[in-house]
Amino acid sequence: MQAQPFFKSIIMNSSNQQSILRVTFLISMIILMWNPLQAQAVSYTTKEESLPCIDKEFSIFVHVIRDSLGNSGISVETIEEQLEGLNALFSPICARFSMCNIEYYPTYQFKDIWKKDQVVEMEKRYFVRNVINLFVIESQQLYPGDQCGFGRHLGVMYPDSGSIFIQKSCFQTNIIAHQLGHYFGLLHTWTGSGAELVDGSNCTTAGDFICDTPADPYDPFVDEPPFLGMGREDCLFIYPATDANGEYYRPDVGNIMSAYQYCYCGFSRQQFALMAFHYQISLDKKW
Repeated sequence: MQAQPFFKSIIMNSSNQQSILRVTFLISMIILMWNPLQAQAVSYTTKEESLPCIDKEFSIFVHVIRDSLGNSGISVETIEEQLEGLNALFSPICARFSMCNIEYYPTYQFKDIWKKDQVVEMEKRYFVRNVINLFVIESQQLYPGDQCGFGRHLGVMYPDSGSIFIQKSCFQTNIIAHQLGHYFGLLHTWTGSGAELVDGSNCTTAGDFICDTPADPYDPFVDEPPFLGMGREDCLFIYPATDANGEYYRPDVGNIMSAYQYCYCGFSRQQFALMAFHYQISLDKKW
């Protein structure tokens, strides 16, 4: 789930690229601060009239790393089915996704990602321009708190890198959507680990800087799960600590950019708007 910061320092070679991305994210935050949405009510499946329609079908190039026995570990049918599910989730901004190609690689030394150098080398060998590159791997140990995958924050801005990595056992629509959220510039709802106040009064300067995603204190890389219901239908959030004002947290456990992957339901309205905005200002429009 993690949008990993190492991509910025390792893969980016140009200081101009870094400056452009900083300015891009700053502009995005200014737009959000100009008209923050304080309400927590979210429509996940209904296209809001005020949301931009980018009317774009993104091509996804799937790279499958075989294991040491030459097995792919995932079927083409599973890949196609889970990618097809993305279309409903992203329909509020008229974004669609389809698999344009799939390649299988016998380089089993890449099936388990545990070094940053592996990511750099994989992109050097296999990255395809003008499409979304999705690598399907066995496991990853770069970030022990996040076993399902990782991706590059604002990857849509990069013509020569910016891939998504998904573990085979986690290859599900909602998990892929989470990484696409990072790809289109979204942060985790728990960014800041509780710095955002429950009343939303600092929502433009703390957390994920989005005001229609409630404050979320849970950092899966640091904390033990603070709730009951992981993997169950109730998805009940239980957390004894309070924010700086003494208020109990009420995070949206159904938000795709949260840490509660078994409860994923959809994106918020402002998250949709921000993803569309980042694509619209990107110079690399993808095929």
